[in-house]
Amino acid sequence: MSDLDTKLLMKLTLEDVALREMGSTPRGERRFATIGGGRFEGPDIQGAVMPGGSDWMTGRGNGSVVMNGRLSLRTDDGHVIGMRYRGAMDGAAGVLARHARGEPVDESEYYLRFVTYFETTLYKYGWLNHLVAVGVGHREAAGPVYDVYRVL
Repeated sequence: MSDLDTKLLMKLTLEDVALREMGSTPRGERRFATIGGGRFEGPDIQGAVMPGGSDWMTGRGNGSVVMNGRLSLRTDDGHVIGMRYRGAMDGAAGVLARHARGEPVDESEYYLRFVTYFETTLYKYGWLNHLVAVGVGHREAAGPVYDVYRVL
């Protein structure tokens, strides 16, 4: 198997993120984030993150967290694209606690990776329906920032 190649698809910045603790469930420690908005920009696509997205997170008990998010994106020319992602975040307990409080944390202090898929009915952006993308994330003062790459 050859090495995978990637190309930057977009930089995704989330804003107005509110974290809520659900508590202990049979599947683990649950919390979720509601997403109030944001922006995405890349060489072939740009626009705004629509309010109402969410990321449901499950703490595994060993410090790692499984992410499961859904966002609605509106391109600058008015088209809507659904984005869903699933990934993992792992780091030292203190680092993840700072992250959960919304504090800026240097990306070298923890691991945050995810795979994402897009869905749209519009021909102009139909190419998104057929690709797999991966993301690398970190937290800044304003909120999470994800660099999303298409797998070629």
